[in-house]
Amino acid sequence: MTSTNSRACCCQAGVRFKQLDETLSVYGLAAVSGLCYTVGIAGFTLGGGWGMTSKMHGLGVYNVLEYNVVLASGESVTASSTKNPDLFWAMRGAGERQLSPCCGPFSLVFFFVGHQNFGVMVSMKYKLFPLKHVVVVNITCVVFRTKIL
Repeated sequence: MTSTNSRACCCQAGVRFKQLDETLSVYGLAAVSGLCYTVGIAGFTLGGGWGMTSKMHGLGVYNVLEYNVVLASGESVTASSTKNPDLFWAMRGAGERQLSPCCGPFSLVFFFVGHQNFGVMVSMKYKLFPLKHVVVVNITCVVFRTKIL
């Protein structure tokens, strides 16, 4: 964690949400996370990163402040809005693209995220938010079919 005042933390690529949430909760902070604690923060984020708090704080990929990347040349670089901004833009999905007239008034937005062919992401600086009381309810309906003889 960089500092509780900066509301950001640096996570290595192998960190899972269970580890991150347990560490951050001590400081009263949370990150945009997925629905499953066993998922790694890198895969979740580079794949777009939709979670229960995304409506409030945005997709996981848009909460990354910087990436540390090893390029194909072996060079280790930092990509952020001020350092290597083109790489940062590409790692965040290179923007969004709107589908067109065929969709009518209900146009869909596709986020081209998860295109990690720019290098190996080894760590990232992630934006944090104050932890609030969150209640999550998961209702599962199971339907059984029986064969009547």
